[in-house]
Amino acid sequence: MQADASPDSSNLAKVRREFEELYQGVDQQAVWDRIMEFYATTFNSLHDVVGRSKPHVEYWHHVATLMDVDPAQAVVVGNNCIEDASARLAGIETYLVTDYVIGDAASSGADHISGVLGFERWVLANY
Repeated sequence: MQADASPDSSNLAKVRREFEELYQGVDQQAVWDRIMEFYATTFNSLHDVVGRSKPHVEYWHHVATLMDVDPAQAVVVGNNCIEDASARLAGIETYLVTDYVIGDAASSGADHISGVLGFERWVLANY
């Protein structure tokens, strides 16, 4: 039996209300469009340039170089306990979002672990 994913289902409606409250006035589509544009133009060919991909530390060093950021000032957000949490090897802070987690969150070594709403609150409180 599949879970009810209709817009009126109680869990989905609750998440939507909380998300909308957190982001009143923020153009989410514009934010995601820019993120996806950057991702598509930068990281899809990164393996070809570096010769490595996640979870190798060389990958993360190259990402920081491409973005012209100090790894100590960056945050990687992901759902993969090995690939995304491996950014810590390069000195990058990590946030593991557990809604669709891949692997064992408890043993990931990520700096922060929560569901997407916890992540949203963390961003608003820290940035």
